[in-house]
Amino acid sequence: MIFKKKTLTILILTCLACIAYRCAQVVPLTGGAKDAKPPELISVIPANQSTNVQTRGTKIVFKFNEMITAPTVSQKLIINPLTDETPDITVRGKTLTIEFTKGLQQNTTYLLQFGNSVVDIHENNPISNLTYMFSTGASLDTSSISGQVIYALTQKSATDVSVMLYKNLSDTAPLRSKPDYMTRVDEKGKYFLSAVKPGTYQAIALSDKSKNLMYDAGEAIGFLNAPVSINNDTVNFMISVAKPENVFVKKKNQVFWGYNRFILNDTLPDVYMITSKSVDTDNISFETRNDTLEVYYKNMYNRNLELWLKKDKTTFDTISLTLPSKAKTDSSYDKGIRKISFHTEKAIYGVKHDDVVLNFSLPVKNIASEKCFLVRDSVKEKPVFTSEKRNEENTLVTTYFPQYKKRLTNNLITQKTYTLLFLPQSIETFWGTFNKDTIKTVFKTFPADEIGNLQIKLTLTDSITAYVLQLLNANGIVVNEFAAVNKKETIVNFYNLSAGEYSLRLIEDGDENKKFSPSNFFRHVQAESVLYYNKPLKILAGWDIEAEWNMKAVEKK
Repeated sequence: MIFKKKTLTILILTCLACIAYRCAQVVPLTGGAKDAKPPELISVIPANQSTNVQTRGTKIVFKFNEMITAPTVSQKLIINPLTDETPDITVRGKTLTIEFTKGLQQNTTYLLQFGNSVVDIHENNPISNLTYMFSTGASLDTSSISGQVIYALTQKSATDVSVMLYKNLSDTAPLRSKPDYMTRVDEKGKYFLSAVKPGTYQAIALSDKSKNLMYDAGEAIGFLNAPVSINNDTVNFMISVAKPENVFVKKKNQVFWGYNRFILNDTLPDVYMITSKSVDTDNISFETRNDTLEVYYKNMYNRNLELWLKKDKTTFDTISLTLPSKAKTDSSYDKGIRKISFHTEKAIYGVKHDDVVLNFSLPVKNIASEKCFLVRDSVKEKPVFTSEKRNEENTLVTTYFPQYKKRLTNNLITQKTYTLLFLPQSIETFWGTFNKDTIKTVFKTFPADEIGNLQIKLTLTDSITAYVLQLLNANGIVVNEFAAVNKKETIVNFYNLSAGEYSLRLIEDGDENKKFSPSNFFRHVQAESVLYYNKPLKILAGWDIEAEWNMKAVEKK
């Protein structure tokens, strides 16, 4: 019996201990459902759309239904018409106060746009598009302008862009002064600007990266060909980054004596160089690589070398080089040539309708093919190189690669890995020197069943004379393009495409420079028109896909 009592007592104590332990456990409080509602505006004094508001000591008090905070209101608040004054902004509990300490303009309608800068203090839920309007005169200005801003080339909605109105219609106004009215676009590139005083304005859309409310070089801009009278209009903008008006050398780089690079402020393939008549043309040459002008020279010592850089027969910059002695130059050659290297433009190629192009770090005068090998599956063959570009249209015009490029013309086999070897003394440079070490690269060829081809039957309207047809992959990157003039109907083939979705883009190449030309605000020239094919093109591995783009048929609808 004594044993049973102890056992019963132990069991009771154990149960009580477990209950006590469970009661002592810390359980997170849920606090109910998360607050997802933004604050609500209960009242504002003076009331929204008030008239005859005093011009001095103006104070506006907003009251909300819950505690708020506005940490970004000083950056996001837009007051139209724009003023140099920054009002005092105070947040206390459920109240936001805007106080203008300086005088406001008489008989003027003011619009305050807060964006999403006012949020609740607990969950940061923003009030969307909070606006407030008042007038210091007897009536409110109700004219408005709205529309959308898109990028001219990609046709995608522009974000982080402002639309600006200027009473000053001079071309220099956006460069030298702040606008009279402005607003920002939303995430879809759309904008709405109200409470504008009736009148005629110069209207622009601007990326304003410098945040100074003025147009600076390198910023995307869209503009109208003529001033606009604001009367509840819909105005859309195409924006692009204009090319620099003035060309100049922004950076110089001497690779070694005999090889100088001059980095320009723009990509200018039509830039050329001239020297004084006393310079032997066999001893100096140049090439362009994107925005860089490369100058090669030899057999010139202890003298000044004058270079004139030109575009369209106009000199835009001059360069003077003081060349050292032969001993110093030869030593510089020797060190520079040791660094010669090369690479293929792609990692994998098709065996037909594709070019294996080699990019060398230095200009190449000659390649000794007997000292080079193209290797696959332990089989060696001599590589064959050319400086001529492929001429698939069999025209009488032969075009050539720059001196630092060569094209491999060997017939390749599908689904192979190739190693291209250059033995020492196989590559002769512009300066008559040779590579001292073996250099190599590796590339592959596609399996036949992993790539597809695309054929486009293109029919243009009469208004399009020159154009560039571009094929873009799913990431919007141009993978191939075709340029032509006065070909209203043509067949365009794009070969060796990886399986996936592609899109077509046609640029109306008005200046016939074979690329997209952006707008020029100062010359009142709009960006070139860009058209997109109305649906994606799906390329299947091992298939030849055909599509038709008939712009005349679309125009008739």
